[in-house]
Amino acid sequence: MLAVKGHKSFVRGVCFTLEGDSFLSTGDDKTVKLWDIDFAHHKWSDSQDTEPKMVFMGKNAFSAVDAHQSRNIFVTAGSQVDVWDFERSEPVATYTWGADTINTARFNRSEQSIFATCGTDRNIVLYDLRMDSPLAKLIMDMKTNALCWNPIEPFNFTGANEDHNCYTFDMRNMKEALNVHKDHVAAVSVFSRCLFFGLLFLCLIFPSFFFFFFSSSSIGLILITPPQARSS
Repeated sequence: MLAVKGHKSFVRGVCFTLEGDSFLSTGDDKTVKLWDIDFAHHKWSDSQDTEPKMVFMGKNAFSAVDAHQSRNIFVTAGSQVDVWDFERSEPVATYTWGADTINTARFNRSEQSIFATCGTDRNIVLYDLRMDSPLAKLIMDMKTNALCWNPIEPFNFTGANEDHNCYTFDMRNMKEALNVHKDHVAAVSVFSRCLFFGLLFLCLIFPSFFFFFFSSSSIGLILITPPQARSS
């Protein structure tokens, strides 16, 4: 693997930028760093003591970062939601709506002015870059740890919840979940979308990996990690 050293504390979020040859990283040291990666000239076993291309300083620790897919901006989450321009050192927009800590921020890949966040106050909040205030708010019974947008049905998103389930909603009508993905035995902590056949997304819960079909509420495939991976 290619290792890049740069943060002074825990790294909480990473994402590739639009061009794909650079990535953003952020964490508890209150910085967001933009790194250039030239994969053609580095061996994967090298550890790179390189300097970031740009450093953005925040006032508080960051818990997540996501880059826009067509514009030169990115969003960070922490004690508040900030939208940044790569050409500026300060946020161009800031949103707050009650949460002590915001865990995740994700741009919609189709409706690209829309992004979603989830926080410790059990809320899932939708924002529109064209508006000064949040677009919509959904209150769950328990905290949502992570969320992602459906790459095939872009109005739909799924949240990974503390109650051992994943919930899929339509952003146009969030009164009731479209689907509840069950069978976990503890809180779902991390997951991501998967583009294979446009059918799957990946949920992660220590110490096992679970794969679900978008159209199903039951498990399609289970992959249990080996003991060595569990203890590492």
